Amino acid sequence: MKKYLILTACVLALGACSQGQNTTTGDTPAPAVNADVQDQNQKLDAWFETVFMEGLHKYPQFMTSLGMKKDYDKWNDPSKAFDREGVEQTRLDLEHMRATFKMDDLDADHQLSYRLFEIQSQQEIDGAKWWDYGYTFNQMFGVQSNIPSFLINRHRIDTLSDAEAYIARLNGVKEYLGVHVENEKTSAANGIQPPLYVYEHVIRDAKNIIVGAPFTEGEPSALLADFTKEG
Repeated sequence: MKKYLILTACVLALGACSQGQNTTTGDTPAPAVNADVQDQNQKLDAWFETVFMEGLHKYPQFMTSLGMKKDYDKWNDPSKAFDREGVEQTRLDLEHMRATFKMDDLDADHQLSYRLFEIQSQQEIDGAKWWDYGYTFNQMFGVQSNIPSFLINRHRIDTLSDAEAYIARLNGVKEYLGVHVENEKTSAANGIQPPLYVYEHVIRDAKNIIVGAPFTEGEPSALLADFTKEG
């Protein structure tokens, strides 16, 4: 998904640049842009947007973070098969950009966006070999804490359908988390495991989420409080 974050930055930056192309400083008009260069700039902009939107719709959580409610009841696909498909698509996108657009045909701003996309894409491709060498569960940003954090901070409930989608996501946690557990088992088989002291913190984080109603007696749990709050 990092590539789509870079694309977000590219699209926003290029939008800002295009708005400022016709501005003037004092009495000095902005320099004219070659028509052929402008045409290539616009084509690159359009292609970036297409790649961004096609990729975006594969990540329900990313869409939620952007305020979109499409696939509002789903989690991202954390499987290795999905990751492999993504890397292959990145490779195809990179090949297409290099074959279709030439740096010399673009202005300086679009050359920068070209290079950003090129570098980030290549890093994603090269980094695939290290997938099994990270910590899925850890005390700082593990999946066990990201799930409630995402629901509480990102999943807005404005309508009945939003509430139903929230519940659907809760029901989907078992499957979603299960895939992460399998990924972690693969890492462990490769000898990649966090230090022993980390497990205590991870277990504590997980248990804290199921403290309070409806899991135990007492005040509403963090998730129930979030689900039932007004506004």
